[in-house]
Amino acid sequence: MAKFRMNHSRSSRRAGGMHILRIALFFALILVLLFAIYRLKKQGESLAQQAEEPVSERFYLPKGDGTCQLIHHRFFSLCYDEDKEVPRWVAYSLTASSLRAKNVSRSNDYRPDTAIPTASADPYDYRRSGYDRGHLVAAADRAFSREAMSETFLMSNIAPQDHLFNSGIWRELEQNTRRWAKQKGKLYVIIGPIYSDKEPKRIGRNGVAVPDAFFRVLLNPREGAMEGTAFVIPNLVSDKPLSDYQMSIDSVESLTRLDFFDELLTDSLEEAVESRFSTSAWPLDERSYRTRVEKWNKEKRGK
Repeated sequence: MAKFRMNHSRSSRRAGGMHILRIALFFALILVLLFAIYRLKKQGESLAQQAEEPVSERFYLPKGDGTCQLIHHRFFSLCYDEDKEVPRWVAYSLTASSLRAKNVSRSNDYRPDTAIPTASADPYDYRRSGYDRGHLVAAADRAFSREAMSETFLMSNIAPQDHLFNSGIWRELEQNTRRWAKQKGKLYVIIGPIYSDKEPKRIGRNGVAVPDAFFRVLLNPREGAMEGTAFVIPNLVSDKPLSDYQMSIDSVESLTRLDFFDELLTDSLEEAVESRFSTSAWPLDERSYRTRVEKWNKEKRGK
């Protein structure tokens, strides 16, 4: 009997040891899997950032009269109009790879841009003004990393927008722009305000000038398929289709006195690309238009 008990005890110890080993192996496997997921996530973020515009890629920026302050941030460039306290223009590349990356959450960290030598507008300039703090570089265009997202909330990227313009037709154009970038692979995007009045309405203690309209210029730079188009849309609610506001890049140059893609295009190519546009090359999403007219244009602020 004593011998049986001794063998049984040894067997129990062996079984107990195997059970502990299995538990240890299980937790080790979990740790390996968690580390692999973490590495894949980091690699995905890195690939999305690498797919974006390198700092040196500035040959597509517009040329103007030199009255604004040229600033290069990591994920977009701009020229700041100190008199009106809004950007004269913003410019960036929008790629299919960055749009397909996992999105970070919206940061909403509106703040002055300390890179502006003369100081930018302040978020409080818009308080109780009746106007939205409207993005020019859309937050959703830079949702592939927290740093890129946060940059879009600098006040140098913001201009006063009518709420139903911002949440309606401007929103629809932003969505179409992202869809076109996914289809075409890459777009150069240039956006800015337009003023028709020499004495525009102003808001806030810094006197931020309210634009009458906004322009958006788009260029597909792919060799063999280079094409461009542009939009100018009044800063108001609209039930009209986006196609009513679509035009050639040359038309926007006449309105803004800016020269788009001068370093990028040869004279002959510039004439071919900027003097005309094809609506079939930039098809609009009919569902977004119906949603805008039936829903977005009826939404009140804060809802």
